Amino acid sequence: MAQHPELDLEVVLDDRQIDLVQEGIDLALRMGKTMDSTLTARRVARCKRHVLGTPAYFNRAGTPSAPGELSKHQAVVYLQEGHVWSFVRETTYWPSAFKAGFG
Repeated sequence: MAQHPELDLEVVLDDRQIDLVQEGIDLALRMGKTMDSTLTARRVARCKRHVLGTPAYFNRAGTPSAPGELSKHQAVVYLQEGHVWSFVRETTYWPSAFKAGFG
């Protein structure tokens, strides 16, 4: 910013799919698939997610050994509406019991 004092930067953190032009946004960083085919998109990184728990929780509830066992566990899961939490290892795909939906 010191090299470009005329630059005005505003950071907006939002998980809604918004109209970038209507909101006056010049640059957006989004996770997931591009919903709007009129946008120019470039992958800048991969985002890996992990299943984590405390040793005390796993001692009490048991440690899951496969994705299908997660439905028996307590979880805090962040998903956008309509998405399903899934797992992929090489060519094997496992959907989970967690699905995003509101209402």
